[in-house]
Amino acid sequence: MKIAFTTREAGMDAPMDDRFGRAPYFVMVDTETGAAESEENPNVSAGSGAGIGSAEFLSRRGVGAVITGNLGPKASRALMAAGIEAYRASKPTVRENVDAYSRKELNSLSDPTVDEKSGMGRGMGRGRGRRRPL
Repeated sequence: MKIAFTTREAGMDAPMDDRFGRAPYFVMVDTETGAAESEENPNVSAGSGAGIGSAEFLSRRGVGAVITGNLGPKASRALMAAGIEAYRASKPTVRENVDAYSRKELNSLSDPTVDEKSGMGRGMGRGRGRRRPL
């Protein structure tokens, strides 16, 4: 089976990213052969629908499971509709989570873990942006 991991960078030793739809990379590992490939997530900067787009992206690549930190409601439904299982990462890197998956130590994510739009900024800046008069 091909498993996708949400990560901050490419490679088997990449640190995991808690976000699903806006993680910078997906590292995909074939559990039968051990082959791994990394791809940049084309949905990182999506205005909306990053989780749905990421689920579709992974489905087109034949992924059967995702290991991530969190899933929003739309991403969770999109993965379920595509027949992709989801698990919560418990280790800091891809390699360590591959081992945890093979030992059946990861918890299944059958429901969303965060609210809609949680992967986007929340406007928590200091309000120092100024508009210039026209």
